[in-house]
Amino acid sequence: MSSTDAVHPSAQRVVEKLRSKGVTGPFPEFAASTKTTDDAAAALECEVGAIAGGLGSVAAATRWS
Repeated sequence: MSSTDAVHPSAQRVVEKLRSKGVTGPFPEFAASTKTTDDAAAALECEVGAIAGGLGSVAAATRWS
């Protein structure tokens, strides 16, 4: 993981969008690919459902659009 100071440009866009919606982070970037939910779950050592549930909660709380 690294801080958001030097994240990939597409990751930075996501961070900026989340911050604009009031989400404070942290916003870790992983050395391993997290392009898919399977990749993200492997990097976080959790179930895919936890990724989907977390994203759904953020979307509902921030009215992501």
